[in-house]
Amino acid sequence: LGLEIEPNNNSTNAQPVLLPIALGGSISPAGDEDRFLVEVDKDDFLEFTVAAVALGSPLDAWLRIEESSGKELVRSDDANGSRDPSVEWKAPASGKFVVTLGSLVRNPGTNAWYHLSARRILPDFKATLGVTACTVTAGATNDLKISVRRLRGFDHKLSVTARDLPDGVLCDRVDVPEKSGDFI
Repeated sequence: LGLEIEPNNNSTNAQPVLLPIALGGSISPAGDEDRFLVEVDKDDFLEFTVAAVALGSPLDAWLRIEESSGKELVRSDDANGSRDPSVEWKAPASGKFVVTLGSLVRNPGTNAWYHLSARRILPDFKATLGVTACTVTAGATNDLKISVRRLRGFDHKLSVTARDLPDGVLCDRVDVPEKSGDFI
């Protein structure tokens, strides 16, 4: 675990860090913003996560990604049902970008600490079954709805099959469509 090093409150003195990041810091005094300089490749998928409230800190943080010129590209306040921010971001170009953290509360106090993590993430998919149970009747056919979301450019071929079914119950293998969506 690394530590935030002051001063790092503007784009010219942003603290250089290498991915993956795992570091602790604090937003203090009032109005402080912490900046970290990351170098990425075009089309890298990155995930930035701040844990503060989840760790008992009074900090209600915001997080943003900026170009080195200071232009905001993406911002997060609350995410995933929490007051802590997180961002999943695709780099628009190769180069250096600034990750900036600040407080929504004007004066969060002296123990407004946080944990920042960042990492490259890979293309992926998420599949969900439309039901949690079904009734099987001898000689009958059941259709099950499956929803597939392809994430971050995931383009590999997918198929669905059921294993460890009871004796006499059959399930054909089904190829998943190339686009995200529902299928039977």
